[in-house]
Amino acid sequence: IFSWDFSDGNGSIERSPSYSFKNPGIYTISLVATDDNGCRSDTSRTSITVHETPKALFASNDLTFCQRRDTIRLDNVSENFVSSLWYLSDSLINENDNNLRWVPTQPGALQVSLIAINEFSCRDTFFEIIEVLESPKADLNISDTAGCQPFNFNFSDQSDGATGRLWSLSGNTFSDPTEDFTLTESGQYELLLIAMNSNECPNDTLSQSITVYPRAISDFRVERSDTCGIPANVQFINLSRDASDYNWNFSNGQMSSAFEPNTIFSSPGSFSIQLISNNQFGCTDTASYEINIYPQPQANFELSSKEVCEGQAISLRNNSQNANDYNWLINQSEISFTDSLIVDEAGIYEITLLASYDGACIDTFTFSELLNVYRSPDALFDYQADLDEYLLGDVSFFNRSENASNYLWDFGDGNTSILENPQHVYDANGPFTACLTAILTHEEGYECIDVSCDEILIEPINTFYVPNSMSPDRSFGEDLVRVFKPVGIG
Repeated sequence: IFSWDFSDGNGSIERSPSYSFKNPGIYTISLVATDDNGCRSDTSRTSITVHETPKALFASNDLTFCQRRDTIRLDNVSENFVSSLWYLSDSLINENDNNLRWVPTQPGALQVSLIAINEFSCRDTFFEIIEVLESPKADLNISDTAGCQPFNFNFSDQSDGATGRLWSLSGNTFSDPTEDFTLTESGQYELLLIAMNSNECPNDTLSQSITVYPRAISDFRVERSDTCGIPANVQFINLSRDASDYNWNFSNGQMSSAFEPNTIFSSPGSFSIQLISNNQFGCTDTASYEINIYPQPQANFELSSKEVCEGQAISLRNNSQNANDYNWLINQSEISFTDSLIVDEAGIYEITLLASYDGACIDTFTFSELLNVYRSPDALFDYQADLDEYLLGDVSFFNRSENASNYLWDFGDGNTSILENPQHVYDANGPFTACLTAILTHEEGYECIDVSCDEILIEPINTFYVPNSMSPDRSFGEDLVRVFKPVGIG
């Protein structure tokens, strides 16, 4: 049997006990052993010294912190210690510093432990659980930050730890960029991104500067001394703004870098003039202008005759040059015709030709002599056959013509007459086509004619003739006596 006395009022009957003293001091430990017969041994005594245990403790400014934002402040307020060890989770992070300061970079729950050690190597441990909240980190991706007006760009959110976002551009706010943006005015702009988190950690703001350079503005006008005519010398007046360099293309094989150039066009047509203006920022602008170069038309024509009769065709030969459209005037009234001109009324006429090119350039030519159109007669007649009952084939013609001074009849059987109202005897059965030509001779000696024709129907002519002589052979005499052959009419 064993009897232990730890001199603090506590003991033990175990053979080899373990005991913790609660208070520091010097203790006399005694042991009395007794055998099975009740015989007791001597008392064995020893002294031990129990040193005071250090008191580990630290003070924290808070137990909840924001990632990358807050500073963790830990102050060692332990008692009865000479050294200390700081642990973050299971990792030793510091020795013997009484004040720890750091900004957490990763979110999550952290166990911070402090071990206090005294001169007797006695230790005490104190720990706290610290929570690090995720802080928003604003970040963005932008297609470009500088360019010429109008400046087109797009951007997207690349933020971390954010549950909400707010954008601002040129004073306009929006929650999420969904399309491309265009800045039409030159200048400096600020794009702001505010990243937020619902855990109440501070917002993070990112500012991105955007530069929009002014664009050169191309503009010009055209000055020409004459609208019509080739070669054409054209002057260009430069009206561009915010530009320092110029490139001209005249579409005639010529180019220029002068401020206000001129060029010569040697052929007609439509030409596209292009001016590209540039400035020190490399911001170009293009202006285009279509100009038409017209030749100077030269109107001219010839008449086939300067004297004609009413209704008679006149050939006009157009000798104009550098023209593609023509207008004809007779006594200042516009007329139209194809190959030849016919004037139906007698008189004195002035003929004028207007020759133009694309309706822009016009030249006028008036024939130097007047066209004299003489009155024409009107030929007309009727007839009556068999007025004389004793005469076969007789026809009487009755002239109904007007404005005629002379007449010429063609009876259609090879016979003619110049009488006004002739009578003619046909010696053969018809029908025959008789024509009357009415002639009007003017004082100037110019003659105008008109012709009228009609089919002539006459009474039947019946005759019979038997020759009273014949030739002994067929080689002598007239046709009627070479062969004995009666002939007749009707």
